[in-house]
Amino acid sequence: MQDLEADLTQQLQSVLASGDLESTAAQQAFTDHQQWLQLAWGRSMTYSAAAHRGLAAMYQADPRFQKHYDQLAGAGATTVL
Repeated sequence: MQDLEADLTQQLQSVLASGDLESTAAQQAFTDHQQWLQLAWGRSMTYSAAAHRGLAAMYQADPRFQKHYDQLAGAGATTVL
């Protein structure tokens, strides 16, 4: 999970620098986050795109998540994610 978070951070930083949401870095950030969620949720919850979208909406609505991701990768990282 730590390796995924480290790569996610790196990819988010690349996307923030380029502004390209269609880039390879953006796609990798999504994949990293998806894999991280699957590990974190374990067998208690089946991954779905709808659940991922819901979580992303929660991230943007909750200042604690915004602070976490923005501190992790840079201002605007939560929005990119």
